[in-house]
Amino acid sequence: MMIATRHGNFPVKKGDKLAGTRIIPLMIEEEKMESARKAALEASGGAPILKLMPLYIRRQALSLRGMKCISGAFRIPLRLSSRKS
Repeated sequence: MMIATRHGNFPVKKGDKLAGTRIIPLMIEEEKMESARKAALEASGGAPILKLMPLYIRRQALSLRGMKCISGAFRIPLRLSSRKS
């Protein structure tokens, strides 16, 4: 049995599929599925295996004035991030 998920840190919309399972081989006994479910619950301590977290969008602005901006002496490395600090 395997679980495949979408890549992390990507925005999703309501109704999007986040994960899927597959049984390899295509047919197994129900006892094996139940033992896999119990093992997953035990490994996670009863918590859900996957966690969907809200996306925080931060708006940032920068106001620069003067000759240092015009001459290019003032350079700022921009890093766009949607994570909340």
